Amino acid sequence: MNDQTNTPRILHLETSGLACSVALTSGLELVTTQSHIDRQFSHAEKLTGFVMEVLKDAGVEPSGLHAVAVSAGPGSYTGLRIGVATAKGLCYALGIPLISVPTHEVMVSHVLKNHPQRLTDVQFLCAMLDARRMEVYAAVYDTSGMRCRDVRAEVVQEDYLLGFREKGNVLFFGDGERKCREAFGDQWLQAEWLADVYPIAEDMIETALRKWHAAEFEDPAYYTPFYLKEFEAKKAKKLI
Repeated sequence: MNDQTNTPRILHLETSGLACSVALTSGLELVTTQSHIDRQFSHAEKLTGFVMEVLKDAGVEPSGLHAVAVSAGPGSYTGLRIGVATAKGLCYALGIPLISVPTHEVMVSHVLKNHPQRLTDVQFLCAMLDARRMEVYAAVYDTSGMRCRDVRAEVVQEDYLLGFREKGNVLFFGDGERKCREAFGDQWLQAEWLADVYPIAEDMIETALRKWHAAEFEDPAYYTPFYLKEFEAKKAKKLI
């Protein structure tokens, strides 16, 4: 393997949640990034511009990319479709591999890198994304980043993750954390809370690079995001 493929230039796209985020890396080095938290989900308006800005800032032509990594989900249906469509288009046009990165791994990577002080008194990490109402998409990891329970779509209730909380402290984070804390924060024993953790592109680096070296690529012709559950379109109310 030559030097270029040991330190590939990978473009990372993260649009699964509130953040519209793009990062360019060379190996494990973050070259440049653009990110914007947007509760209106205007990712379609921003993503292409962010890609162009990141490449321009780095002085890299699209033809200089070795792969594109995209956040795989679950998350916002619209956001996932925007990110995956953009990633597939780039891979098709440039003839380069497509890499998918599970969204919950992106958030766990962020916590492990940026909040080590919060890990000293906890045994488990629960990454949760808001799935509307009192539902979340949640997965459980240990403090080394190993997954203990696969991601699920589930309704949060008073006894949520009681089996884990009885074994040790659980740190809850992600954009589903706030509604759980407000509803059950005083009732859940063995629970700790970390606000304002969103999946962003620069936290995709380690997983994307590992998949690059293992040649774990997706087929751009058939790849679809991991939605986890079917889209429920809102019905317009009849005017009386």
